[in-house]
Amino acid sequence: MKRSIKALFLILAALALLSSLGCVCYSCRAQQLLEQEIGDADRDQATGIIRGSEPITLPAEGTRACLLVHGWIGSRVDFNDLGAALQKEGFTVRLMLLPGHATTPRELEQVGADEMLKAVRDEFRALRADHDRVDVIGFSMGGALATLLASEEPVDRLVLVAPFYEITYRWYYILPAETWNTLLCPFVPYVVKSESHKQVNRVEARPHIFSYRTFPTEAVSLLCELGSRAARREVLERIDCPVLLVYSPGDLAANPGAARQALDAMGSAAKESFSCPRSNHHILWDHDGPRAGEAICAFLARGG
Repeated sequence: MKRSIKALFLILAALALLSSLGCVCYSCRAQQLLEQEIGDADRDQATGIIRGSEPITLPAEGTRACLLVHGWIGSRVDFNDLGAALQKEGFTVRLMLLPGHATTPRELEQVGADEMLKAVRDEFRALRADHDRVDVIGFSMGGALATLLASEEPVDRLVLVAPFYEITYRWYYILPAETWNTLLCPFVPYVVKSESHKQVNRVEARPHIFSYRTFPTEAVSLLCELGSRAARREVLERIDCPVLLVYSPGDLAANPGAARQALDAMGSAAKESFSCPRSNHHILWDHDGPRAGEAICAFLARGG
């Protein structure tokens, strides 16, 4: 019996040692790729923002405005050509840039949930100061932020595109991805993501979608915190503006079931959903992108 216990102990110790060595090797490689990513980025030297991801305003005559809040480790590129389509409909469109995004992953590591929400709130209030009507569109983590915003500010119409409330579970995770991140965060500060991990079924769209290739695990914790806060019933019940949910049943990043549950719990009397069955997470770049864009424009046009 003692020999069996000793053998088991030795096996577990060996596995723990191998796991530790694996984490060290992976972290060293991730740090190398992080330095390479930072050095290779084509950025504006004055702002530090990677070119093509800068926040922009698309002006239009009239008193209607729309704030677009992009997703986690992304930028305004997440919305493809939706901003231009809304501008043609007469909206002044603000495509903001969230803190820690499109600069360096190291900056993102230092950003907290309250700082993220404050940035969105400030952008909304700036638009509200000059426009009678301000609608908000949030993609992915931007959807969680838009949800939180609409629970405390007078948003006129809310559009949630593949909003993030929790990570989509896959059977081979065994444990939820959020749990794995909590366990590994102290040992693996950065994770490397390849092009194949961009969740879009239209493969040719991948090179056009901007995201960090190396990201901090602390930022995953930030994402999960925002999703959890936005999914609280007391938050959802405070939302009383018309809401459109644009989602994909096959979303492998943001759990579509959690998004539908959130919509059901919202206090608004006017709630709609639009399904994109041929798409993955990056809906506006995927096969259903044109249809989704049309549905969003039509929904916002009904606001007068």
